Amino acid sequence: MKNLKGRKNHNLDQEIKKSFFEKVNSFTLDFLFSFYRKTGLKKTGSNYSTILCYHSVADSGWRFSTKITDFHEQLEYINKNFSIVPLEDILSGRQSGPGIALTFDDGYADIYKNVLPVLKKYGIKATVFVLGERNNPNRKELDNKLPLLTLNQIKELHSLGWEIGYHTNTHSHLAKLSDSELQREIISSKKNLEKTLGFKIRYFAYPKGIYS
Repeated sequence: MKNLKGRKNHNLDQEIKKSFFEKVNSFTLDFLFSFYRKTGLKKTGSNYSTILCYHSVADSGWRFSTKITDFHEQLEYINKNFSIVPLEDILSGRQSGPGIALTFDDGYADIYKNVLPVLKKYGIKATVFVLGERNNPNRKELDNKLPLLTLNQIKELHSLGWEIGYHTNTHSHLAKLSDSELQREIISSKKNLEKTLGFKIRYFAYPKGIYS
């Protein structure tokens, strides 16, 4: 999906520099999105369901933040051409045909401000994978200083039908941790968050897809 071009932003400590791969990937996705939007063509013939992974939705300039206007355009197109379903339907196998699930990693506060009102408009429920330690996460691994959802905001999303998943305690690099550190980062911290929130967390997403 289309990401905001890298630029200097006073909200971040340093200028955002995209790698060559990121630039090529961004250009390719921008081109494909513009092509399908302008031509009105819909990809057909696929029997597979798709899980889309967003992060931040804001005009912050962070490399993995989707610009607000871009997100609105993407959602309008997806909702018009595809069936948007809860993540549970895809993972449980209840989804009989191809569907798309919307997920958001890390649990940024801008989801509550910039995503929730739009999804309410369409009657869509999404999944957000949150961190256990929201006040002191691993900012080096996150690569940003964007604020995270509060406990009350997470509880409200859950009450509105959103799926709350887990994304480790601090967003550490899992392949570099010892067994005891993994135990704290994944298991014990999840149990503590469940007690605080008052409900079970059923799904887990690896930070950056990395694991040992």
